[in-house]
Amino acid sequence: MFKHYLKWVMIYGGVEWIMTMTGHIEYQYGWSLAWSIFFDSFMFPMLYLFYRKPLVAYLLSILIALLILWYFDVSVHIPVEKR
Repeated sequence: MFKHYLKWVMIYGGVEWIMTMTGHIEYQYGWSLAWSIFFDSFMFPMLYLFYRKPLVAYLLSILIALLILWYFDVSVHIPVEKR
């Protein structure tokens, strides 16, 4: 199963790298391609967890989302248009 996850992380990372090199992606708040690949490494196993144990996956997802918002200091109280 690890090889399967690795394959998809590489596919997503490769596509994002191409989009970054061509100027189609602009990172903000300290996010980078490395953070995206790190995130993908958690996202694919989480999808499997959603399939097997949805309640646990929802709780973990909320925790992870809050940690990401806190770590990258994203101003959620300001509308997106004004950030």
